Amino acid sequence: MFKKSKGFGDSVQKHNMAKLLGDETIIWRVPKENQLIVETDWDEQRKRIGEIIGFDEENELPSVDDQSLTVYGNYLKNNLNSPCYLTGIEDFSWEESYVFGYMSEKEHTKRRKSTASYLDTFRLIKVIVDPKAWSDIGVEVQRMEDGKKFELSLSYLEVTDRKSPNFQLLNDYVVWYWNYR
Repeated sequence: MFKKSKGFGDSVQKHNMAKLLGDETIIWRVPKENQLIVETDWDEQRKRIGEIIGFDEENELPSVDDQSLTVYGNYLKNNLNSPCYLTGIEDFSWEESYVFGYMSEKEHTKRRKSTASYLDTFRLIKVIVDPKAWSDIGVEVQRMEDGKKFELSLSYLEVTDRKSPNFQLLNDYVVWYWNYR
């Protein structure tokens, strides 16, 4: 079983790729054990979410549905600051067998060359608000390690810079999405 990936090379190669893609100030994925723990006051978070999507007649946050996803997605589309760098919150579904040790790390590394991984760092290109096509808010992202583009579900991602205003915006969305769907 493995817990860390060596990614796509050392920091010099990553810096060169970021320069090629037009941004040398990227904050790369920080190992979970080195990240700050973010304390969240649920009442404050609930209030922020409610200011975006409103409350129902019983003063509760609405469930995840086409209408609330559209409202939230349009809000994020208009309020996420650029550049916005994202990474996986936890392993993507295709990676579970690798993370839990059923498959080899070598095979995981090979598959990551063509598939987005939770270990990758992505630059947000655009927010996709289309509840008929997505059961989530979608995002088009570019992997910073090699420049490949992917469409991913936003609820599986977090902002790499915890000091960025984008971090709280996305964290609020993810908490609402997973608790109200």
